Amino acid sequence: MIDARPHGKREYFEKLGEAKTRADCLAAERENRGIESLSFPTEHRIMAAECIERLKPLEKTLRDAVDHYVRWFTAEKKRQESLMMSECVEQYIAARRADLDRGELSKLSFQEIRDRAKKLSEAMGGLHVATVTPDTVKTYLDSIPFSARTRINIRLRMSKFFNFCKGKGWIAQNPCEAVKIKAKKGDTKVLTVDEAKRLLMAARESEFASVAVPYAAICLFAGLRPGEAEQLDWKYVHFDTKTVEVLGHTSKTRDSRFVKMEPTLIEWLKPFAKASGLIVGVNFRKKWNSVTKAAGYDPKDKETCWVQDIMRHSYASYWLAVHQNRAQLAELMGNSVGVIRAHYRRPILPVEAEKYWALK
Repeated sequence: MIDARPHGKREYFEKLGEAKTRADCLAAERENRGIESLSFPTEHRIMAAECIERLKPLEKTLRDAVDHYVRWFTAEKKRQESLMMSECVEQYIAARRADLDRGELSKLSFQEIRDRAKKLSEAMGGLHVATVTPDTVKTYLDSIPFSARTRINIRLRMSKFFNFCKGKGWIAQNPCEAVKIKAKKGDTKVLTVDEAKRLLMAARESEFASVAVPYAAICLFAGLRPGEAEQLDWKYVHFDTKTVEVLGHTSKTRDSRFVKMEPTLIEWLKPFAKASGLIVGVNFRKKWNSVTKAAGYDPKDKETCWVQDIMRHSYASYWLAVHQNRAQLAELMGNSVGVIRAHYRRPILPVEAEKYWALK
């Protein structure tokens, strides 16, 4: 038996020669360590003693502290050497473009994803992706001068981007997951009858009336989403069957549907009807912005800026006031009954609904 305590342990051997060889090795090792300790600089011994004292209240050893720092430093180095956000955004846009080419993403959805990703790159392009924290994300979202609902939508798009990065192995955690935005619960905002009338008049008096009026009418009196209306071709406006056909690849839900054309809609559309071609033409966003500005909506004012889906919300609310059928409305709008029940509970007086559908 060799007894190497207190710094070692007892060891047992069958032969005396093996035990002596092992004992000689242990003795040499102890002697070497003793020499090393004697040559240990005084300043290092003092530093070690100070560190040990500071760690005592935490019940940690000097080795624990060194192990923790090495792990942190290694992780920090990896974060600082991760891809730049600008490069990640480029790869994300390329991946979404591939989805578009395969027919798995609509053109409008791709454009919205691309535009939002580019804005993110403008704000964070100079950061390493692994250094983006929940605080970074929150600061960015708080800087956006839009409503809570709009910022929630932007956060959702950001989260999809960071999930893409996580899937690539560039980050371990999606920083958006810890960021919450509270939106006040309230009635869905709709246009009053006078506001709808003012908007239609601004569209009719605009130099872009041939595209602005049909677009406004389709959204106000058929409830299409802005993206659906912008991709609608005149050949899918069926005056013979009094329906508007919304194709799956242009819809947010990817499902096709038919929307019944109310008499009010038919009257607004017929003067501008064509055999085929997009009802909004090209470069429509700038044209529509000029119409909303003429109608009194200021894009720089949080209180009076244009709400993207307000015409769709108006259609739903005024339609429901007349027909009282949420299930049918859900079919027309391409939503679930649950969504209709949750968002369209604001009571509209029948007399106001009659005025809305009399806007001819």
